[in-house]
Amino acid sequence: MRAHRPSPAMIVALTALVFAMAGPALGADIGHIAKLITGKQIKKGTITSSHIKDRSLLLADFKASERAKLVGQAGTNGAAGPAGAKGDPGAAGTAGVAGAPGSAGVAGAPGTPGAPGAAGSARAYATVDALSVYATGIDHRGVVNVTHPLTGKYCVTLDPSIYAPAASAVVTPVYAFAAEGTHLYWNGGDGSCPANSLVVRAFVAVSALNGSPVAEAAHDIGFTILVP
Repeated sequence: MRAHRPSPAMIVALTALVFAMAGPALGADIGHIAKLITGKQIKKGTITSSHIKDRSLLLADFKASERAKLVGQAGTNGAAGPAGAKGDPGAAGTAGVAGAPGSAGVAGAPGTPGAPGAAGSARAYATVDALSVYATGIDHRGVVNVTHPLTGKYCVTLDPSIYAPAASAVVTPVYAFAAEGTHLYWNGGDGSCPANSLVVRAFVAVSALNGSPVAEAAHDIGFTILVP
Protein backbone atom coordinates (compact mmCIF):
# COMPACT_ATOMS: atom_id res chain seq x y z
CA MET A 1 0.00 0.00 0.00
CA ARG A 2 1.16 3.58 -0.75
CA ALA A 3 1.89 5.82 2.24
CA HIS A 4 -0.58 8.74 2.56
CA ARG A 5 0.93 12.18 3.49
CA PRO A 6 -1.49 14.43 5.40
CA SER A 7 -2.23 17.82 3.90
CA PRO A 8 -1.24 21.06 5.64
CA ALA A 9 -4.81 21.75 6.55
CA MET A 10 -5.04 18.38 8.25
CA ILE A 11 -1.88 19.17 10.31
CA VAL A 12 -3.29 22.49 11.51
CA ALA A 13 -6.57 20.84 12.49
CA LEU A 14 -4.86 18.09 14.45
CA THR A 15 -2.65 20.64 16.27
CA ALA A 16 -5.66 22.68 17.29
CA LEU A 17 -7.38 19.53 18.53
CA VAL A 18 -4.40 18.60 20.70
CA PHE A 19 -4.25 22.10 22.30
CA ALA A 20 -7.98 22.02 22.91
CA MET A 21 -7.78 18.67 24.63
CA ALA A 22 -4.79 19.74 26.74
CA GLY A 23 -6.63 22.79 28.08
CA PRO A 24 -5.16 25.36 30.46
CA ALA A 25 -2.50 23.04 31.79
CA LEU A 26 -0.60 23.09 28.49
CA GLY A 27 -0.81 26.90 28.30
CA ALA A 28 0.65 27.16 31.79
CA ASP A 29 3.51 24.86 30.84
CA ILE A 30 4.30 26.90 27.75
CA GLY A 31 4.39 30.11 29.90
CA HIS A 32 6.67 28.36 32.39
CA ILE A 33 8.98 27.33 29.57
CA ALA A 34 9.08 30.95 28.28
CA LYS A 35 10.21 32.12 31.72
CA LEU A 36 13.11 29.72 31.60
CA ILE A 37 14.42 31.15 28.30
CA THR A 38 17.51 33.34 28.84
CA GLY A 39 20.01 35.09 26.61
CA LYS A 40 22.06 31.90 26.48
CA GLN A 41 19.25 30.07 24.71
CA ILE A 42 18.83 32.87 22.08
CA LYS A 43 21.10 32.65 19.10
CA LYS A 44 23.19 35.77 18.58
CA GLY A 45 22.03 38.05 15.85
CA THR A 46 18.50 36.61 15.72
CA ILE A 47 16.70 39.42 17.69
CA THR A 48 16.10 42.41 15.44
CA SER A 49 14.17 45.68 15.66
CA SER A 50 11.03 43.95 14.47
CA HIS A 51 11.04 41.74 17.62
CA ILE A 52 11.14 44.75 20.02
CA LYS A 53 8.06 46.76 20.91
CA ASP A 54 8.28 50.35 19.73
CA ARG A 55 9.17 52.92 22.45
CA SER A 56 9.55 50.15 25.03
CA LEU A 57 13.32 50.45 25.66
CA LEU A 58 14.67 52.83 28.35
CA LEU A 59 17.96 54.70 28.49
CA ALA A 60 19.06 52.37 31.29
CA ASP A 61 18.77 49.40 28.89
CA PHE A 62 21.85 50.64 27.00
CA LYS A 63 25.53 50.54 27.90
CA ALA A 64 27.06 53.71 29.38
CA SER A 65 28.96 54.45 26.18
CA GLU A 66 25.80 54.12 24.13
CA ARG A 67 23.83 56.25 26.58
CA ALA A 68 26.40 59.05 26.15
CA LYS A 69 25.98 58.88 22.38
CA LEU A 70 22.20 58.99 22.69
CA VAL A 71 22.32 61.98 25.06
CA GLY A 72 24.65 63.84 22.70
CA GLN A 73 22.39 63.05 19.76
CA ALA A 74 19.35 64.27 21.68
CA GLY A 75 21.18 67.54 22.45
CA THR A 76 21.93 68.05 18.75
CA ASN A 77 18.82 66.90 17.01
CA GLY A 78 16.19 66.82 19.71
CA ALA A 79 15.68 68.70 22.94
CA ALA A 80 18.58 70.79 24.24
CA GLY A 81 21.06 68.79 26.33
CA PRO A 82 22.50 69.98 29.65
CA ALA A 83 24.88 72.97 29.43
CA GLY A 84 28.57 72.11 29.57
CA ALA A 85 31.08 73.64 31.97
CA LYS A 86 32.33 77.15 31.22
CA GLY A 87 35.49 77.08 29.13
CA ASP A 88 38.69 78.96 29.89
CA PRO A 89 38.97 82.52 28.46
CA GLY A 90 40.63 82.66 25.10
CA ALA A 91 43.92 84.44 24.51
CA ALA A 92 43.79 88.18 23.87
CA GLY A 93 43.72 89.12 20.23
CA THR A 94 46.40 91.24 18.60
CA ALA A 95 45.90 95.00 18.56
CA GLY A 96 44.24 96.32 15.49
CA VAL A 97 45.84 98.82 13.13
CA ALA A 98 45.37 102.42 14.25
CA GLY A 99 42.73 104.24 12.30
CA ALA A 100 43.42 107.34 10.26
CA PRO A 101 43.11 110.67 12.13
CA GLY A 102 39.68 112.17 11.93
CA SER A 103 39.07 115.47 10.21
CA ALA A 104 39.11 118.65 12.25
CA GLY A 105 35.79 119.58 13.75
CA VAL A 106 33.94 122.75 12.95
CA ALA A 107 34.97 125.71 15.08
CA GLY A 108 32.49 126.43 17.83
CA ALA A 109 30.59 129.68 18.13
CA PRO A 110 32.19 132.41 20.27
CA GLY A 111 31.32 132.08 23.91
CA THR A 112 29.31 134.59 25.88
CA PRO A 113 31.49 137.28 27.48
CA GLY A 114 32.01 136.73 31.15
CA ALA A 115 30.69 139.02 33.83
CA PRO A 116 32.97 141.92 34.85
CA GLY A 117 35.39 140.99 37.57
CA ALA A 118 35.48 142.54 41.00
CA ALA A 119 37.21 145.86 41.33
CA GLY A 120 40.91 145.67 42.18
CA SER A 121 42.30 146.82 45.51
CA ALA A 122 44.75 149.38 44.11
CA ARG A 123 43.78 152.92 45.07
CA ALA A 124 45.60 154.53 42.15
CA TYR A 125 47.38 153.45 38.97
CA ALA A 126 48.37 154.94 35.62
CA THR A 127 50.65 154.36 32.64
CA VAL A 128 52.74 157.38 31.62
CA ASP A 129 54.82 157.83 28.49
CA ALA A 130 58.18 159.58 28.37
CA LEU A 131 56.59 162.99 27.90
CA SER A 132 54.26 162.64 30.92
CA VAL A 133 51.16 162.01 28.80
CA TYR A 134 48.73 159.24 29.77
CA ALA A 135 49.17 156.33 27.38
CA THR A 136 46.34 156.22 24.89
CA GLY A 137 43.80 153.50 25.67
CA ILE A 138 45.34 152.66 29.06
CA ASP A 139 42.91 153.04 31.92
CA HIS A 140 43.92 154.94 35.03
CA ARG A 141 42.48 155.42 38.46
CA GLY A 142 43.13 157.78 41.38
CA VAL A 143 45.63 159.87 39.33
CA VAL A 144 44.36 163.36 38.48
CA ASN A 145 47.43 164.83 36.75
CA VAL A 146 51.03 164.18 35.67
CA THR A 147 53.55 166.96 35.02
CA HIS A 148 57.12 166.84 33.70
CA PRO A 149 59.11 169.79 35.10
CA LEU A 150 62.60 168.40 34.39
CA THR A 151 64.29 165.71 32.36
CA GLY A 152 63.68 162.42 34.14
CA LYS A 153 61.39 164.02 36.75
CA TYR A 154 57.59 163.43 36.91
CA CYS A 155 55.00 164.78 39.34
CA VAL A 156 52.12 162.33 39.75
CA THR A 157 49.25 164.13 41.50
CA LEU A 158 46.87 161.79 43.33
CA ASP A 159 43.15 162.08 44.03
CA PRO A 160 42.48 164.05 47.27
CA SER A 161 41.09 160.83 48.84
CA ILE A 162 44.66 159.47 48.86
CA TYR A 163 47.18 161.24 51.14
CA ALA A 164 50.37 161.26 49.02
CA PRO A 165 52.92 161.94 51.82
CA ALA A 166 51.84 158.71 53.57
CA ALA A 167 51.33 156.61 50.42
CA SER A 168 53.71 154.07 48.93
CA ALA A 169 54.06 153.24 45.27
CA VAL A 170 55.40 150.69 42.82
CA VAL A 171 56.95 152.06 39.62
CA THR A 172 58.21 149.95 36.70
CA PRO A 173 59.59 150.94 33.29
CA VAL A 174 57.46 150.45 30.21
CA TYR A 175 60.09 149.33 27.74
CA ALA A 176 57.97 150.39 24.80
CA PHE A 177 58.71 153.96 25.95
CA ALA A 178 62.07 153.49 27.71
CA ALA A 179 65.66 152.63 26.89
CA GLU A 180 67.43 149.58 28.21
CA GLY A 181 69.16 149.88 31.58
CA THR A 182 66.60 152.27 33.07
CA HIS A 183 65.95 152.82 36.77
CA LEU A 184 63.03 154.47 38.55
CA TYR A 185 62.74 155.95 42.05
CA TRP A 186 59.93 157.70 43.83
CA ASN A 187 59.35 159.72 46.99
CA GLY A 188 56.50 161.52 48.71
CA GLY A 189 57.22 164.99 47.26
CA ASP A 190 59.98 167.59 47.35
CA GLY A 191 58.08 170.91 47.18
CA SER A 192 58.67 171.39 43.44
CA CYS A 193 55.56 169.38 42.42
CA PRO A 194 51.88 170.25 42.94
CA ALA A 195 50.35 169.44 46.32
CA ASN A 196 49.50 165.76 47.06
CA SER A 197 51.90 164.49 44.39
CA LEU A 198 54.40 161.64 44.28
CA VAL A 199 57.75 162.42 42.65
CA VAL A 200 59.07 159.83 40.20
CA ARG A 201 62.71 160.11 39.05
CA ALA A 202 63.96 158.21 35.98
CA PHE A 203 67.57 157.44 35.09
CA VAL A 204 69.49 155.43 32.54
CA ALA A 205 72.79 153.73 33.28
CA VAL A 206 75.84 155.09 31.41
CA SER A 207 79.54 154.28 31.49
CA ALA A 208 82.06 157.05 32.14
CA LEU A 209 84.57 157.58 29.34
CA ASN A 210 87.51 157.37 31.75
CA GLY A 211 86.58 153.85 32.81
CA SER A 212 85.08 154.85 36.13
CA PRO A 213 82.13 152.85 37.51
CA VAL A 214 78.78 153.04 35.75
CA ALA A 215 76.88 156.25 36.43
CA GLU A 216 73.21 157.17 36.10
CA ALA A 217 71.95 160.04 33.96
CA ALA A 218 68.48 161.57 34.18
CA HIS A 219 66.41 160.36 31.28
CA ASP A 220 62.82 160.64 30.11
CA ILE A 221 61.34 157.16 30.51
CA GLY A 222 57.84 155.75 30.14
CA PHE A 223 56.59 153.99 33.31
CA THR A 224 53.65 152.50 35.18
CA ILE A 225 52.83 153.61 38.72
CA LEU A 226 50.61 151.77 41.19
CA VAL A 227 49.53 152.90 44.66
CA PRO A 228 48.24 149.90 46.73
